[in-house]
This record gives sequence, structure tokens and C-alpha cells, in this order.
Amino acid sequence: MLFTSFLYKKNDTIFKVEIVRHCEHTSVVIASVSEASSLVQQIASSFLLAMAARICVTHCLVFLFVFINLNFVSAQTKQDSIRHLKNIEINARRTPELQQLSTPTQTLNSMSLEKLNGIQLSDAVKHFSGVTVKDYGGIGGLKTVSIRSLGTQQTGVSYDGIVIANAQNGQIDLGKFSLDQIDEISLSNAQADNIFQTARSFASAGILNITTSMPRFAENKKTQGTVSFKGGSFGFINPAFTLQQKISNKVAVTLSADYQQADGEYPFTLDYGGNTSEQYRNNSDMQTFRAESGLYAQLDSLSKLWVKMYYYQSERGLPGATVFYNLHSSQRLWDRDFFIQSCYETCLLPALRLKLNAKYDYTYTRYLDPDYLNISGKQENIYKQDEYYLSAAGSYFIAKHWEASLASDMISNTLDANIYAFAYPVRWSSLSAAAIKYTSKHFDAQGSLLYTFITDKVETGETPENRNKLSPALIMALKPFNKIDFQFRAFYKNVFRMPSFNDLYYTGIGNTNLRPENAQQFNVGVAFTQTSKTAKQHYISVSVDAYHNRVTDKIIAIPTKNLFTWSMMNLGKVYINGIDVALKAGWDFGHKWYLSCEAAYTYQQALDKTDPDAKTYDNQIAYTPFNSGSGNISLEMPWLKLSYNVLMCGQRYALNHNTRANLLEGYTEHSLLASRCFKIKSNKLKVNFEIINLLNTQYEVVRNFPMPGRSFRAGASWTF
Repeated sequence: MLFTSFLYKKNDTIFKVEIVRHCEHTSVVIASVSEASSLVQQIASSFLLAMAARICVTHCLVFLFVFINLNFVSAQTKQDSIRHLKNIEINARRTPELQQLSTPTQTLNSMSLEKLNGIQLSDAVKHFSGVTVKDYGGIGGLKTVSIRSLGTQQTGVSYDGIVIANAQNGQIDLGKFSLDQIDEISLSNAQADNIFQTARSFASAGILNITTSMPRFAENKKTQGTVSFKGGSFGFINPAFTLQQKISNKVAVTLSADYQQADGEYPFTLDYGGNTSEQYRNNSDMQTFRAESGLYAQLDSLSKLWVKMYYYQSERGLPGATVFYNLHSSQRLWDRDFFIQSCYETCLLPALRLKLNAKYDYTYTRYLDPDYLNISGKQENIYKQDEYYLSAAGSYFIAKHWEASLASDMISNTLDANIYAFAYPVRWSSLSAAAIKYTSKHFDAQGSLLYTFITDKVETGETPENRNKLSPALIMALKPFNKIDFQFRAFYKNVFRMPSFNDLYYTGIGNTNLRPENAQQFNVGVAFTQTSKTAKQHYISVSVDAYHNRVTDKIIAIPTKNLFTWSMMNLGKVYINGIDVALKAGWDFGHKWYLSCEAAYTYQQALDKTDPDAKTYDNQIAYTPFNSGSGNISLEMPWLKLSYNVLMCGQRYALNHNTRANLLEGYTEHSLLASRCFKIKSNKLKVNFEIINLLNTQYEVVRNFPMPGRSFRAGASWTF
């Protein structure tokens, strides 16, 4: 994908430089040379200054090489008014993202994602420290993410810069997103380091940023694509394709689609007080279809526009809890999601940038329980959501080290349902954010203030009062050494979460008197990075962050008889203390031998501090492990790539009352991946084989929802 492009001025000559990130390397392309006017000279200078602060350490050597060549080319073209040069392309291995940011940020780029045993976004997110992924069994089960025990609804998910929302329940199912079209995933605590973003991006305790692959064509190529097929245990099949077409030098379009199917009938061991039996999971089947299309236009050297459409539909069974020897489950769930979003970005002045976003999102959910005991002999609920979203953001470079930004979002949400006496809520939300950032060689600082105003209207029932809140954030980072990349960092942030439509209006469960959730976050940490200065790339990156979160009126969602029916409550006060550790390292042995490893570890206490007289006081809140972690070791050889992955989850409790009866034992899951690429002329064939849960570990992420044991997957992809 195109990482960045900028203009460079040397002796009245303008050079356009593009840095392109490919799957395993970075390319720098010098596209053209022309004489500049004074206005273009100013723009080029400002772009160079802005980009100097953004380019990560791993690209510095490449930049140095480019600028040396530009000086040489400039000398040759000094007497010519216009001269077009042949493109120059420089290739280098793409290493993991190592730049230390002011906020704790973990990143998996496309190269790292290839080493993991995963087909869904949730499979990759499990490898971040400080993250809890709730998985309700199998490939078709609901998968949600929580950062530092603050809850799923406090974790934002951004898709190409625009936050995904679900006003009905506030939860984003990560199982809906495939890894095939993802170029990079990053998880930022507090907020992203870049202040040029939407106001909604400031509104979460942490944000998961998903960046999809953008089209990039080789010289004289207009069409390229990939066709792939995966198959595996439990009836799993996954055909997919991607097509990219270059319309002109400035416009390209993409189209991708994939289908997944699995019967989900995996074996598990049922244990009741020492009596065990071998059973098979039922009603765990799923069929999903996903399609995406995009249009990317570079309108001029300073402006770009992209439009993306996304469609997802699924039918899946909702496997029930394995309780009281009752393994029967018949509930079904149908989903249809569609959204179209666009982004226009331009540079109005050398120091002023503007970004406009728009989105429409439609969600359809149908739930069926054919065994429900009522007059009709079933329960069938249909929900329809609509969201209209507009956002404008501006960024201005005040001075050499200073940047300021303003962002404003307007959002309209509606929910319709075929339920008697339903509230039919309509929510209007206005979010405005102001931020300022200081960046220098030894010190970075960022401050932001978010104002949120929310009003609901309902047709039946009681309307909750309007809500408004100011949410500040302060972030600082100190780099005391000149020659050592060592950083001290700290942040404070206050976040506010309005109860979802289900929290307030769900028939029989909703409570319009439910209080909003408020959280305060404190973080201190250190980070160290060292990279080699030789042709062979060696690197090591370590970060350690300690944090304390205080949550008041925490809203807890706990599944009851199945995955669709939840009970809601305000837990009161929760104090969360923890430590996150992340490690990345790599060694280049030459002759196409390369070894890399990544590890993450979290220790966490999330204690109920509501009522000193209650039995749950000072108890760990449900489904929060004291210890968790992940690891990956990957060896690249000339003929084969091997990866070993491990996920570890320690003891946790199924309920807030920490008794032996509620204790869930810890587990580790080990997996292996082997792959090889074959180059056939200008095409590439890649084959891979995976073993998931190598030791056939029997475990549960959520109590009474057993996970699959050992399974196998194999696949092949053809890139043309």
C-alpha cells in the first residue's frame, strides 16, 4: 500500500517521492522532476517538514539514500526547466513497526499477520497485551474485545479511519472481519498518537485501528488480483478473491469477496463432578458472505478521495451452554450489515489540512428461538438499525513544533423492531474535539478535550434525560538520550459511555434509569528500541506500561440462557491495576534466513469496590484473568517459512463472587504454521498448512461454552 508521498525541493527543483509498503518490503519511487514556482516551493518545504516527524526509524536509511540521489539528480537538471526521469525503485525488507509513540500502541502489519494462525480479526487481536477477547465457541461464535477490563463498549474499532458503531448493544463482533484484506492492525490505549482524526476517535478508552490494503500497481500494469481457497476441520471452507483495476494514473478500484462455511461439530469432553463423556458441539454451524469494493482517487498532488462499500451477511447457530446435561440448542441468528463510507482529504494551505468523512450504516438482525414457550410456539425478533454519520476535521501546524486540530461529528441512530410496545428510539449525538500537540527531539506532549452531547427520543416509555460531558486527556513522552531510543511516557484520560439502546429499552431487561459509565485512566511506562545500522537487519523493541483505571457506574453485560439475551447492571465502582509488557525482536542471518519473535504479557487486577459490606467487595470481576499472554516465533528460510504461536490465559472467575465453584482454570493453546511461496513468471503461488491447538487442549473462554480441540487448515493462493 502507499505509505506516504511528498514533495522535495532542491535548488529550485521539485521531486515527487512515494514510499510504498509491500507485503514484505518497502519501496521508494522517485516519480518525476520539474522546476518549481515559489508557491510550490513553500508547499514542498512544509510537506518535507511534516513528513520528517512522521517517518518511522526503519525508513531513515532509505530516506538518506533517496536524498543523496536527489542531490545528484538536481545537479544534472539545474539548467533544464523541465525534465522527466525514469522511475527509480529501491527495495528493502519490511520490518515490524518499531517507532515508539507517546501512547502505548501495539501494531501488527501484514508481514506479522501472515505468521499468525488466524482467519478472523479476533484471531490476531488475541496477541496484543492488555486485551481480553471473549469467544463464545468456535468459528461462528460471537467475538468481542475489551482493553484493560474497561469493557467492550469502551473499546473503539476504526475501519480505515472511521469508527464502527453499534447503537443497539455497543458491541462490535470481530468475527465479521477477515484478515485477507487487512494491511495493518494497531491498538492504542487512550487514543492514537495522530491528532488529525475524527472526534469519535477521541471518545473511547482505547481504539483498534484497522487499515485495509490499498491498490498499488507495478509499472505498466493495470490489473492484478488474488484467488485463494482454504479448507479444514469441522467442515470449514473459505474461497476468496481480490481484484484491483487501474482506471487511470490517478484512479483505481478494488473488489474483493469471500465465503466461509463450517458445520462446527467439534468434539469436546463434558465433565460433571468427575464424570466425563465425549460429546459433539451442535448448532454451531455458520455460513457467511463478505464483499468489499473501493474507489481510490488522487485528485491532485495535495488532495485525495476514497469511497468504500462493505456488505456482510451470515446465518449461524447459537450454541447453548452445556449445563445440566442439556446439550440441545436450536436458536438461530441472521445478520446483514451494509455500509458505505467516504473520505476526502486535502491541503488547503502549506500548514492547513482538511478531512471530511461521511458514512451510512444499515444493520439487520433476526433472532429465532423455535423452542420458546409462548402462544405462537416460538420467539422471533427482528431488529433494524440505521446510522448517518458526518465528520469534519482540520489540522494546522502553528509553529515548528506545534500542531493543533479541531474535529466535529454529527450522528443519527435509529432502531426498529417487531416487538410489542417497543420504544423505537432515535438518538442524536454531537461530538466536538480540540487537540494540540507538541513534538520535538526529546519531548512530546498532547492534550485534547472532547465535548459530547446526546439526546434520545422514544415513541413509547420513559425518555432518559439528555447527557453532556467534557472528557479531557493529557499525554506526555520524554526521550532523554540522543543516541539511545529510550522513552518515558505517561497519560491521563477521562472517558464517558452512554448506555446502549439495549441497556435502556430492551423489553423486560432495559432500564431507562441506567446511569452512564465513567472511567478515568492513568498510565506510566517506558519503551526501548534498538536497530542495527548494518545491511543485516537486527532489532529489538521492549515496552513496559503500568496502569490504574477507576470506573464508576460500570455497566456489565452478562449472557444468560443464550448468546442473544443479556442481563444489564451497574456494578458501581471498579478499580483496575495492571502491567503490560511487549517484546519484538528479529535477526537477519543472511542468505534469506531470518528469525523473529514477538511476545506480550499482562498482569491485571480488576476489583469490585462498590460496597464494603457486599460479598463481592475486593473480588475480581468476571472473566478477567490475572495473567495472560501470547508469543510468536517465526523462522524464514529460502524454501519454507515456519511459525509457532502460543496463547496463554490464567485463572479467572465466571461470576463476580470469587468462590471455588466459580473458578475457571487457565489454559494455553499452541499452534503451528508452515508456508511456502513459488514464483511463476510474474505470478506467485503460496501454499500453507496449519495445526491449531496442537496439544488438543480442552478449555472454555466463557463458562459452559467449550472451545474446539485440535484442528487443521490448509490453503493456497494465486496472485497474478
